[in-house]
Amino acid sequence: MNSKFKAIIFTLAVIIFYSATTYTASAQTFNNADALKEYLDRQPANSPDKPIRITMTANAPMLERIAAAINSAGKYVSLNLSGNVLTSIPDNAFSKCLTLVVIIIPNSVTSIGDSAFEGCTSLDSVTIPNSVTSIGEWAFYRCTRLASVTIPDSVTRLGMYAFKACTRLTSINISNSVTTIQSYAFEDCTGLVSVTIPDNITIIGPCAFRDCTSLVSVTIGNGVTRIYNSAFEGCISLTSVTFKGMITSVNFPDDNYHPTFPGDLRTKYFAGGKGTYTRSSGSSNTWTLDLGQKAQYDQGIEYFNKRDYDRAIVAFTEAIRLNSNYREAYSSRAFTYFHKHDYDRAIADYTQALRLDPNFGDYYNRGSAYMSKNNYDQAIADFNQALRLNPNFTYAYYDRGVAYELKGNNDQAIADYTQMIHLEPNFTNAYYDRGAIYYNKGDYDKAIADFEKALQLDPNDPEIKLSLEQARQRGR
Repeated sequence: MNSKFKAIIFTLAVIIFYSATTYTASAQTFNNADALKEYLDRQPANSPDKPIRITMTANAPMLERIAAAINSAGKYVSLNLSGNVLTSIPDNAFSKCLTLVVIIIPNSVTSIGDSAFEGCTSLDSVTIPNSVTSIGEWAFYRCTRLASVTIPDSVTRLGMYAFKACTRLTSINISNSVTTIQSYAFEDCTGLVSVTIPDNITIIGPCAFRDCTSLVSVTIGNGVTRIYNSAFEGCISLTSVTFKGMITSVNFPDDNYHPTFPGDLRTKYFAGGKGTYTRSSGSSNTWTLDLGQKAQYDQGIEYFNKRDYDRAIVAFTEAIRLNSNYREAYSSRAFTYFHKHDYDRAIADYTQALRLDPNFGDYYNRGSAYMSKNNYDQAIADFNQALRLNPNFTYAYYDRGVAYELKGNNDQAIADYTQMIHLEPNFTNAYYDRGAIYYNKGDYDKAIADFEKALQLDPNDPEIKLSLEQARQRGR
């Protein structure tokens, strides 16, 4: 285990989804629904985060009986069908299977039928294989626990209502082969925050994203030639829309009863052309064409997420040229320089960002850059500022402890590691590093206690095992 500090992203908007699902012991395998039902009936009650793992040998006609067995038993299940040669998940196959948590679909399946998983309100993970070309109407309607979905490039048809009312869905990746987002496909996905319509999409159907009330930003690819009425109606949080191409007025309808977007966006778009349009809040009806700085910044974020750091720097630099007081652009460019190990430029940009807006994230990240240059005194000074602004920011305690330890100030390092443990009791490195100091001080009992706790948190780490063994030998 290397007890090195780790910089944290504070300025780059990257959404990552974590599944809370854990699993029972090894999967049980069945070849008929009756045996499955009998087995599930014998199992104790469980919860969606601890589903029973089941592997089924089945053909398509059996799937509804399997779903009925799962529903009847009332036990939460993770179902693996990957060993079967199925060509389709038939219509209604798992409809209203309320305790299905995970489904692994075989890579032989080419179509997911209408309402195949409709009303699976516990489903939080579905793997759609690259063999699937068609997702039917209502296929995942009201899967209210589903948090993210990737529609593979093999999919050419996405049916109406396919993901309607998936209220926990916050992320979608749309296939590069789909050309139309059908009517109501993502309506009422109230957890959806950001949507990028890829360039291959030509049509956004009626009500496709209607009433996605948490949707903040939309990017519409340059292949889109038609947006129907109500496509984004009721998206009350929408404050940023980027058009990468142009759409004719006849293909961008609007009326007082069923507006395509909230407010006067359509009018402003035809007056200003492609670009990014923003409004001050979800309650405002007035949109303005961004002069370019936000679009450049967003482009920088996109390049950064692709690890194209040179292009990201160019985009952030252009955003700064357009607005010399753009703190987020300085901060993001600094973080990009950090990833390129150009610590001097990173420090310079963080310094400028802090002049514009002193905040704990930039102090912390600048401190991390100083750490990379072995400038521990300046790193400690920045970590102090970060903690002054946010006393509960755990990683600043840990990294300051590392800096103190590298300076030989072991008592101060122990104090910071101890505070880190107090705020985040399951942080392995803090126990390990504190134990190492105790070991070097000859306090083997405390070292053993810390190494044991670290090993409990990370039982497979060979360095912890070795350190614990050495401490026990010395402490005899």
